[in-house]
Amino acid sequence: MKKILTLVLVSAIIFACNTNKEINKNELHLKVAIPGMDSGTVKVGFMMSRKDTSIQIQDGRFEYKTTLNEPAELSISVPSDNIYGGGNYVSFWVEAGEILVRLDDEDFSKDPVIEGSSIYNDSKKYDDKVLEIYPEDPYALYKEMSPLYSKTDEASKAKLEELQKKADVVREKNWAAKMEAEEWFIDNHSDSYYAAILVRNRNSGKRGGKSLKEVEAEVARLSPEIQKTPVIQRLLKHNSEVAKTDVNLADLVKGTGDVNYKKDASFDGSQFKNIKYLASFSNGNICALDAMGTVSIISPEGKHIRNIEFENKSQINAIAVSPDDKIYVPNVLKEKGKVQG
Repeated sequence: MKKILTLVLVSAIIFACNTNKEINKNELHLKVAIPGMDSGTVKVGFMMSRKDTSIQIQDGRFEYKTTLNEPAELSISVPSDNIYGGGNYVSFWVEAGEILVRLDDEDFSKDPVIEGSSIYNDSKKYDDKVLEIYPEDPYALYKEMSPLYSKTDEASKAKLEELQKKADVVREKNWAAKMEAEEWFIDNHSDSYYAAILVRNRNSGKRGGKSLKEVEAEVARLSPEIQKTPVIQRLLKHNSEVAKTDVNLADLVKGTGDVNYKKDASFDGSQFKNIKYLASFSNGNICALDAMGTVSIISPEGKHIRNIEFENKSQINAIAVSPDDKIYVPNVLKEKGKVQG
C-alpha cells in the first residue's frame, strides 16, 4: 500500500510541475544588473507599444516580468529632459523565458551583455554582418552632433553643418550595408525568427507597396516552420487584403470621362484672379487672398461681399480662419534692424 501511495504522490508532483511549466511558458522574466547605478528609476517597454513600466533600481538591479506570446523588441531607458538627447537607452530582441542582462551605467547601449535570448543572438549575427560590410557607426556622429544643436556661435554652426554632410554619406552607406546583410541573413538563417522580422520589415511601411506575389516570394525564402509564425501570417493576411483592392490605372479611370474637369455651376467666381490662399467661414463664405495682398470675402455663390482692411500696411502673404470665424494673418515687425514674426 505504501508503494502505491508513493507512486501516486510522485505522479502528482510531476503533473504539478508540468502544469506550472505550461502556465509559465509565455512568461518573460528579465533580470537586469547595472553596476554603478545603485538606485533610480528606469522605464521598460516594447517598441510596438506606447506603454512603459517604471521600475525602481535597488542595489544596481531590477527584475521585470510580463506575458510574451511572441518575440518582441524591448527597450530599457532613463529618460532625459534634454530635447537634444542625452538619455540612457538600449533596445534588443527577446522571447519568453529567463533573460539575464548586464548594462553599463554610463551608456546602456555600450556592449550590453544579454544571455538567454536566441533571437537576440541572431540579431547580433545580423548586426555583426552590417559592421563587416561597413564598419563606421552612424550613431557615433549623431552623438557628436547632439550638443551642437543648441549652440548659436558660428564655429558650432559650421561644425554641425560639416558633421551633417558626413552623416548623410555614412547613413547612405550604412543603409546599403543593411540591405546586403538582410539578403545574407535570410539566405543563411532561414530558420531564425529574426529572418521573419527582416522579411516583415522589407515588406511593410515605407518599404512596402509590393505585389502579393512579390511578398509571397520573399516569404518562400524562409523555412516552413518560420513561415507559420504570427509575424509572417499577419504580413500575408495584410497583403492579401490589400491585393483585393488593387486596380491598375486603366481600370481606375475607365468610364470616368472628364469628371476631373467638371465645374460647380452654382459658383461663379471668374472675376477673382491670382488667388494664393483660400479659407472658409462657418456660414459657407470664403476668405480669399490674391497675389496683390488683397483679402476678400466671397459668398458660396461666388459673389464679392467686401474686402478686409488691416491696420498693418506690410505685404500679407498668408491667411487663416479660426473655428470662431476670426481671420489671422502673419505679421512682420521691423525695428532697429531686427525682424520679428
